[in-house]
Amino acid sequence: ALLYALPGWCELVSIARCVGMLTSVLWIIGPTRREKSSRVPNHLVDLMWHLLLIGGAVMIAAAMAELLWQANQMTGRPISGLLPVLPTVILRTHIGHMWLIRMATLVIFLLVLAKWDRHLHLITGAVLLLCFMAIVSGTRSLSRHAADTGNFTLATLSDWLHLSAASVWGGGLAVLSIIILPWMLRDHSPPIIAEIVSRFSRAAGIA
Repeated sequence: ALLYALPGWCELVSIARCVGMLTSVLWIIGPTRREKSSRVPNHLVDLMWHLLLIGGAVMIAAAMAELLWQANQMTGRPISGLLPVLPTVILRTHIGHMWLIRMATLVIFLLVLAKWDRHLHLITGAVLLLCFMAIVSGTRSLSRHAADTGNFTLATLSDWLHLSAASVWGGGLAVLSIIILPWMLRDHSPPIIAEIVSRFSRAAGIA
C-alpha cells in the first residue's frame, strides 16, 4: 500500500513546492512599498527555476507510475503485463484522458522552463507557469474520488480549491523558510523582512 501511495505523495509535494515558489515570486518577494523594483538576485531566480524543473520531472515520473497502478487496478494484470492494455486505458477511460492532459501540460511546463528568459520576463513566466500548475492540480482532482459523481461538480471544485490553497500555504511556507528568509536575513533590513513575512501571512490567511 505504501508503494502505491508513494507516487501520489511525490506528486502532491511537487505541486505544493512549485506553486509555493511561483506564488512567492508573484506576491511574496515582489517590490515592497519601500522599493521600486524587486531585489531578487539572479542566483536565487536560477535556484528556484532549477527546483521547478526538478518538480516537473518528478510529477511526470509520478504520473507515469500512477498510470501503471490505475491500469493494474482496472485490469488485474501484473505490472509486467500492462503494456498491451495501456493504449486502451489511456485513450478510452476518463482517468486516461485526464492523464493525457496532465502529461501534455507538464511537458509544456518543462519546455517553458527550459526556454523562457527568466531574468528578463520573470513575472510573466511565473504567471504562465502557475496557470499550468492549476491545470495539473485540476486534472488530479478530476481523476480522483471527488469526480465519482461527475466531472464538473461542487465536489471536484472543492477538491481543486483545497489542493490549490494547501499548495499556496504549505509550499509557500517551505519556500519562505528554506530559500527566501535565509537570503533576506543576509541582504535586507528588518523592515523589509517584516513586510515580506506580512505578505506571506496575508496570502496564507486567504488560502
